[in-house]
Amino acid sequence: MKAVSGIEETHTLVRGIRPTMDVEHVDIESGSDLAGDIALLLQQTIQVQPDRSDLWLMLFDVYRAQGNRDLFRRAARNARAQPVANQALDWSAVEGLWAAFNEGEALDQATPETPRQVPTPDAEPEPVTAAPRKRRLGDMVQGEAHETLERLASRYRELRREARFHERVFTAIAPVLQRPTPLVQLPLAVSDREQARVLIKREDSRRTTPEFENAVVQASIAKLLQKKALLCSNEFKQHSLAVARVAEVQQMPCTIFLRRQDLRDDLSLLMELTKHGARIEVTDEDDARTAALRHWASVEESTHFVHSLGAGPHPYALLANDFHALLGHETLMQYRQHPGIRPVFPMLVAATQSRADSIGFILPFLREASAELVLIEPDHEPMEDREQKAWSGAYRERRREHAWIKGSGRVKYPEVSVDEGARVQQYLRSQLKSELALDDARAVAYAMQTAPSLRGRDIIVLVG
Repeated sequence: MKAVSGIEETHTLVRGIRPTMDVEHVDIESGSDLAGDIALLLQQTIQVQPDRSDLWLMLFDVYRAQGNRDLFRRAARNARAQPVANQALDWSAVEGLWAAFNEGEALDQATPETPRQVPTPDAEPEPVTAAPRKRRLGDMVQGEAHETLERLASRYRELRREARFHERVFTAIAPVLQRPTPLVQLPLAVSDREQARVLIKREDSRRTTPEFENAVVQASIAKLLQKKALLCSNEFKQHSLAVARVAEVQQMPCTIFLRRQDLRDDLSLLMELTKHGARIEVTDEDDARTAALRHWASVEESTHFVHSLGAGPHPYALLANDFHALLGHETLMQYRQHPGIRPVFPMLVAATQSRADSIGFILPFLREASAELVLIEPDHEPMEDREQKAWSGAYRERRREHAWIKGSGRVKYPEVSVDEGARVQQYLRSQLKSELALDDARAVAYAMQTAPSLRGRDIIVLVG
């Protein structure tokens, strides 16, 4: 959990929470409401880390917001009784919080009381109930926001028909996602006039997450659709954090729906979301998406619902398709501006297990008859390292897309030996000053082998 510095940030955290009931009239002791959940989580953490002055101040601020003098006094006495906490706390800040709702009355800290009993890591765990089955977003939409989704689909179709749509989206996302990435020519021993040039599309220096990229693209499209705010549910932590970060960067109001259980499971999530300025809505629904969709239906004119990556109802599948295709469009735009452009459409080569998006690289050109598309499939040797294994997992998650592409008959799948890939990997280390994965090196090896037979045509290889 990240430390929060300063009393103003603790105030921001508490103000950033919008509970489903009036925060001024909830019973913290019951533990059944949002403020009680937060107070309990803070007490549990403080019991293990009594030197965390930031958490003590947050606890005092929760009691101040509730106007609960007794619990505020008890916490102050207990903090005084613990030397580490007593030394770490800024007592003038504590006195300031007390004075905010007890004007003219001194805070008595003399006698410590027995701290409220809270569960410890060694305590008997509470029975865990089975997590509710995840429903598909498409099923939820039918009951909560069917017409809203249909209107979004209609407006998005109109937007896609506009001239230079992909260029407009690319221009919007480029500063945030550090695009475009370089397209550089690989120096070869033979003259360019005698064989194809090999150009390397270098995605290897980028380390933004797919969730962040998805949020940036959807926020940019939201602006093109004249939406002013973003909305999402906490489908998983990386998604909601990415949306909050992007909303802060794009200066767009952002609302995120959390289940009450999300707060119990991970208080740090609440702290991080509010740090980015997100407004939090807490729901008792089993799935926060239900409440988020219901809210979206009431604010659709001004707000875009940001769905996470993956399958979803139309138009989210189309939007994801356009998001992936941006890499291919970017590459072609760069190639057209490259010196010595050839009149014939270049050959495109990528490794299916590249850290870069090999599907997005070729996606816009599957219907381009003059485009020769090549994917290098993984060999069956052991993976080089743990990081490469992780990317192998990402490849397997997209096996349906790769299977569809292979079945289309538009892509060529040649074999390249591991030894040839290792040799080119060493060559690229000196030429690009970068350590590329073996599968990327195998893709470059194929381009170098093929270049002599493609005079008058260029080859673009994607590396990540």
